[in-house]
Parts: sequence; C-alpha cells; structure tokens
Amino acid sequence: MKKEREPTRKLSGVVTVHEIQQERFSLQLKGINPLLMERKSPRIIQEIQTKQEQRVNPEKGAPKDFDALYEEAHYRLENGDLCFPAVAFKQACEDAARRYTGGEIKGTVTAGGFFVEGDMVPVKYGRIERTVELVKVPPRTGKLTPLHRPLVHDWSVVITIRFNKKGPAISAERIVYLFQLAGFHIGVGRKRPGLGHGYSLGTWEVAGA
Repeated sequence: MKKEREPTRKLSGVVTVHEIQQERFSLQLKGINPLLMERKSPRIIQEIQTKQEQRVNPEKGAPKDFDALYEEAHYRLENGDLCFPAVAFKQACEDAARRYTGGEIKGTVTAGGFFVEGDMVPVKYGRIERTVELVKVPPRTGKLTPLHRPLVHDWSVVITIRFNKKGPAISAERIVYLFQLAGFHIGVGRKRPGLGHGYSLGTWEVAGA
C-alpha cells in the first residue's frame, strides 16, 4: 500500500535577523622572556620538494649557507621589518583555554569566539641574538647539523582583536584573561612552555588594552 505524504505547512510571519555586533580592541603584549624564531623558509621547502620529485640524494646537495639559513629563519614584512604570525597568539589562547581554565572557558568557544586580525603582527624589539645549537635532521634519527636561529630580546607586539559583543560565550574581559593565561603558560615561538620539556621562551604579559 502506497504511503500518503504528510501535509506540509507554510510558515507565516516575519523572520527576525539578529545582527552580529562586531567590536574591536587592541592589546599590547610585552615579552617576559626572549622570542625564538624558526621560520620555515619557502626556498628550503621548494628544494626539498624538488629533490624528492627528482629522487636526488639530499646528502649530495650543495653546501649549506648558514648565514642565509639564519636570515631566512626571521619572520619579516615586505619592508623588512620584523614580524610574527598572528595566528600563533590565537592558537596559544585556545591551548590555554583547554588546559588552564578548568573548563570555565572551552577551547571550542575560543576557536570561533574571537579573531586576531591580520596575517603578520609587527614586532618591536631591543636586540636580536644569533643562536646556534646542534639538532638531528630528521629529529631523533638524522645526522647532527648546526641550527642557526634568531633570539629576539625585549620584544613587544600590539594585536587587534575582533569579537561578537552580543555573543553569550565570550567577552572582552575573558579574552584579555585568556591572553594573560596564554602568555604565562603557553607562549609562542620555539622552546615555549606549551611544548613542555622545561622551556620558557616566548612568554609575555598583557601591558595594556
């Protein structure tokens, strides 16, 4: 027996569209410990890809230019000024929400609750130190090779945050609190506390809003 379709009902009336009230504010973050940069050079990535595509033995490549590798480890704007990825600060806040708020602020809320605007954030600093240490490439199984990286002292950034002021899940005060937690517990860059192993680089304090 053929089943009859249930009657449909048309909705009537006016649908109210609630506007998202976006608000922006700025935060100044002042580094407590130096910031260790390790930008992945697009040139090196392309060389590795080319070698793998052509099946060339990477151990028989050209001699390494450590000065060039050191310079390429910096994050820089088109005008040459020092910068750092904005997303790193947002990811630090998401990590802090999951690990250090006791469930008060959920990581899923911070994921879409606010945004750090821009691709790169300009970095002000006092001085840059060239650091060198031996690492295995690839990690644990590779050969020891010197790794040259910039260590940025007395650094600070000003970031712009955008959020939904009418949203019930997050507020400006909670966002500032997350940046305080992230600056103390997580950090950004290499050898930051969020990676464990007793690291403490890349931490900050909220210096102003």
